Amino acid sequence: MKPDSTPPPMPAPAPPPAEGRRRWRWSHLIVLLLFLAVLGFILDVTFRSSPKITDIPWFPKFLAVWFDEHDELRHLLGYGALGALTFWVRFDFSDSRFKWLRWFRTSRYRTGRLGALFVLIYLLELAQLPLPNRDFDWMDILNGWAGVLLAWIVWLLIKIPQRRRRRREREQTREPAPAPANISKVDFR
Repeated sequence: MKPDSTPPPMPAPAPPPAEGRRRWRWSHLIVLLLFLAVLGFILDVTFRSSPKITDIPWFPKFLAVWFDEHDELRHLLGYGALGALTFWVRFDFSDSRFKWLRWFRTSRYRTGRLGALFVLIYLLELAQLPLPNRDFDWMDILNGWAGVLLAWIVWLLIKIPQRRRRRREREQTREPAPAPANISKVDFR
């Protein structure tokens, strides 16, 4: 008797995600971890007693010196990076079974996140008032807002064409709607 030469059966493919739901990918986890790392770094720098980046021992010295010399750009770049990651990270709770989580559903243009970042920047600057050697500075707030706004505009310039392209692809794959019945020649007697 000859051994069976047929190949073993292939495993069944994974079922497609439910209608309207996107699959979680590893890239979402990476973006979420980057977001948490940048947020943690900003919180650490905000609540230090010294405003100098050169006092952070693990930070590269050439960057620390440059950031200390250019305080405005430090806020613009730092909050711009936080804003970019905030707009790209997936916080979609619209299909959660918990009602209170559904309040945080994502809007199309991420305007809720934009407003939340503006408030966060203001509150972080306000929280520096009781710290020694720190002060409240409106220019830091304005530069932080400019960084977040710049990240939001770049995000929009990338996402809007993608959405248009996806909508065109969906429209091309749909079956055309049947032509409406021509009732102009019907005799109504």
